[in-house]
Amino acid sequence: MGDFISNYESSKNTEWLDAGIKYYDFLLSKQLTDPDGYKGWIGLYDYDHRYWTDALVGDAMLYSGMLEFSILVKENRELQKNYKEKADFYFTEAKRNFFEKWDHKGCWYDDYPFGSYLFPVNFLKPDNLKEWSYAPNIMDAGISNPFNMQSDAGELLLLMHKYSGDKKYWNRAEAIYFTAKNHFQYFDDHYCWNYWEPWAPQDVDLKKNGVKLWVGVHEWRSGYQALEVSKVVTAYHYGIVFDKQDIQRIINTNLKVMWNGDKKNPIFTNSNGLGKEMDTTGVAGFRKAWGHSNNFKNAGELWTSLLDFDQTLRDLSAARFKDTSSERYLNYKKRMDANPPSFKRKHFEGEAKIPVVNFTECKDLNCAAVLPHNITGKKKSILICKSLERRRSQY
Repeated sequence: MGDFISNYESSKNTEWLDAGIKYYDFLLSKQLTDPDGYKGWIGLYDYDHRYWTDALVGDAMLYSGMLEFSILVKENRELQKNYKEKADFYFTEAKRNFFEKWDHKGCWYDDYPFGSYLFPVNFLKPDNLKEWSYAPNIMDAGISNPFNMQSDAGELLLLMHKYSGDKKYWNRAEAIYFTAKNHFQYFDDHYCWNYWEPWAPQDVDLKKNGVKLWVGVHEWRSGYQALEVSKVVTAYHYGIVFDKQDIQRIINTNLKVMWNGDKKNPIFTNSNGLGKEMDTTGVAGFRKAWGHSNNFKNAGELWTSLLDFDQTLRDLSAARFKDTSSERYLNYKKRMDANPPSFKRKHFEGEAKIPVVNFTECKDLNCAAVLPHNITGKKKSILICKSLERRRSQY
């Protein structure tokens, strides 16, 4: 979706925006309407084929692409003459069919100043899109979305704030990213965090003394964590939750924990530094259930979203080009040379107000949380941690 915007910015040819509108409207035309009148990409529920549903992450990705168009138009008076109506329309669609819809579904968990999105518990039958089917016991129903999905939602909320100026979108994005940062583990001057872990009491099964989701760094899909880092970088540039120290610690994770230190033949392992010999993620069970590869071919990768900040990362990125005379490489080099590494925020001026997280340093924990976080005595809170031991984990 972003190609239409980037091609317009490099060419200033509005035919790219016209083509973008055709594509955005095509995507919207594929939506269906739920029993409450909200729209979404309603289709087969991956974890139980008896049901249909739409997905928070799909909505977030869809409307983020459109809001980038809307913000481009808002910031250019000349473009507003022909495109303001569409820009407003895409924001209105995001407001109703993302922000309002997922609240209406009861999927926002508020634990101020933290917060996160849950999977729904109401689904649809493929032969009846007019009536909800309550199904709280099917796989993943009512539990927290993993971090990559939460971060996609957070990014959209920041774009909605930038377009509208409405603080409620900023506040919710801040709650999501603050929850994520609060769950990071810090030791040896770097961060480690999990693809999925309990962010809400609904994720914990007290009777079984465990959780309803698996906890760990994704062992063979490194793209998830690379995406999460890119959303953290977006949040940083908007002046929300993360500061220079946070970004440097994430850089340290990529360069000091994951990278083998070889610029000529760089190899990246997983960000938990454990390697494939210590599987704590439930990979074997996942492979048995879903048949996916367990070869660890993509256990780690270069986090290119951090190129704004660090020269070593830029050098490693440049080394991947086989032909240094190619137009692609020359364009990359020109872009990098024009913007030396810097921690300057792109979308925020002044001093950002960053909430404090008092990290403890413990290599033996890969999860520690209080849910809800505020222990008042009026209602129970769950204290949960997961210790990391060789070849097994324990709650």
